[in-house]
Amino acid sequence: MTLIKIIKKSLLRIFFVVLGFGVGMGLFALWLIAQYEPLYEATPYDFVEYIDKAEAWQENFAFLDLQTTQPITVGNMKEKVLFVNFWATWCGSCLAEMPSIEKLKNRFVGKPVRFIIATDEVAQKVKKFPIIKKWDLPFYTYNGDKIPMPLVSKAIPATFLIVNGEVVYSHVGMADWDSPEIVELLNRYLEKVK
Repeated sequence: MTLIKIIKKSLLRIFFVVLGFGVGMGLFALWLIAQYEPLYEATPYDFVEYIDKAEAWQENFAFLDLQTTQPITVGNMKEKVLFVNFWATWCGSCLAEMPSIEKLKNRFVGKPVRFIIATDEVAQKVKKFPIIKKWDLPFYTYNGDKIPMPLVSKAIPATFLIVNGEVVYSHVGMADWDSPEIVELLNRYLEKVK
């Protein structure tokens, strides 16, 4: 037998051993997963606790008015439709959508719609940001470490509509907020707070 044939045979054996080991480990992993029982299962009591905690955020999470530093909570605004937009000074798409938010806000003057344009940046930094003086929008700050789950987003801009303390609509990314579809949506939710 030549050296090349010996090497080929050896490599072939090694290949099948590795393949067999891989298949065996895969089957073992599947068996292990099938045997798995969760260490913790939610009980109805846990669900009630979660709901209570979920409702608590409406009273405990505050937005601070950028000019007056007065806090407002979702719980204080249950008779209004809340348009909450999360943004940042460094976010180009956040800044690009501000004019359409301002137009939308102007359409709903005198109606029970509250606009909250919120950032977790330091108030002094935001106040010095020159471009916000360009818009007639209500800017707020909030504590970004304590944002409640119903308002969590993986990106900004992120916008939420809240009616009667419940998040009814959310959108992540830039949008044309003055579009007929959004105006219709807000009008529909306004009927629910009357």
